[in-house]
Amino acid sequence: YSIEMVDDSLLEGQEDFTITLTAESNLESSPFSNQTAQVTLTITDNEEAGVILLNTSDEALEGDVTQFDISEDGTTASFKLRLASQPSDEVTLSFADNPAGIGTEYSIEIDNVLLVDNSITFQPAQWNIPRVVKLVATDDSLVEDVETFTLTMTADGGGFQNVSRSVIVSITSDDTAGIQINNKPDFIDL
Repeated sequence: YSIEMVDDSLLEGQEDFTITLTAESNLESSPFSNQTAQVTLTITDNEEAGVILLNTSDEALEGDVTQFDISEDGTTASFKLRLASQPSDEVTLSFADNPAGIGTEYSIEIDNVLLVDNSITFQPAQWNIPRVVKLVATDDSLVEDVETFTLTMTADGGGFQNVSRSVIVSITSDDTAGIQINNKPDFIDL
């Protein structure tokens, strides 16, 4: 006998199961009549919990470090993300940064909608549909050096507990320091 496993995209982990074989015979004198044998098998799942980053052309962003540069002058950065395999339940992906501040120094849009609670949800049936992430710098009037920080996306639920992916983001200020000199005299002669 041979047993073939079906390769799916569902994140299931390791599964054990038992097969019981029973010999049936119409002959009472058969030595194999009503004998049973059991074998326990293990299926090792080849899917892994993970967050996949893609560029805007749907090509995977490889490597441990991915950097995006945005600016107060309106330069934005976009990438896509999706889950690496189908979860067993919904997955919440939370965005956190260190040391900048989501909503103060920059904002995040997901599929052209402002992210307000710093998280998005993937349903099991939509795990492989990429979501577009857009990073937009907040245009303030502060003169600042380039701010560089790590933006971490951490998954929870559906077998994706504490799975994370990070990118590095740099924000360039468009403000410059200057001194304004008022060339008016302090007094007027009459």
